[in-house]
Amino acid sequence: MNIDKAKILLEKINVLMRSMSVAPDQIADIEQDLMKNYIRQLYESVLEESAPASMKAAPAPKPKPVKKEIVPPPAPVVTPEPEPIPEPTPVKVAPAPKPIPTTPLPPPPAPEPKVEMEVVPPKPAPAPKPIVKSVGISPDLEEIFKLTTATDLREKLSQSPIKDLTKAFSINERMFTIKELFGDNNDLFNNTIKQLDGLKSFEEAKKLLATSVASEYGWSKKSKQKKAKEFVKLIKRRYN
Repeated sequence: MNIDKAKILLEKINVLMRSMSVAPDQIADIEQDLMKNYIRQLYESVLEESAPASMKAAPAPKPKPVKKEIVPPPAPVVTPEPEPIPEPTPVKVAPAPKPIPTTPLPPPPAPEPKVEMEVVPPKPAPAPKPIVKSVGISPDLEEIFKLTTATDLREKLSQSPIKDLTKAFSINERMFTIKELFGDNNDLFNNTIKQLDGLKSFEEAKKLLATSVASEYGWSKKSKQKKAKEFVKLIKRRYN
């Protein structure tokens, strides 16, 4: 058995399992394949240099005599006789009452003609103008949301559209983004991604991020600007 190799594989499996436990309902296919590969390598490292010993068959144990138990015959089943069904009692139907003759009422008098007055409908009040609230963004924060247009083929492929943001992050990228840009708050990251998936344009996404997590967790700091631009660039692909 290769103990050193087995220890390394066990550490990798534990790290990957903790990462998958952060979002168990959002595990990517690449993560599942990686876990299978680690387990397969661990199994092979355990079998190394120990196959001959494991192939030795242990002597078969001697069979113990089995005592036969005498089962008594089942008791006879007695079927009860069905009770007689009583005959239904006939129901007497009362005769229908005779109709009472009625005297027809005189017709009502004709109503007097009413003089209708012309009613002038009031003029509708003008509809109120919508109030547009401006979102104030600092110049440093505004710089994060400025994206350049792709020129070569490689940049264009990296900006291909994304249909679902919840599946756009690998485990390592998700953990690093949550730690750097969301204050290590996994629930805040998941709620923000769901809100961004429901928006229709990048301008709406920009307002949402600028007025919430971007300003709250200081994305304009030099230490976070690079990661913040990468995150915004990926969000932009959702609305391409």
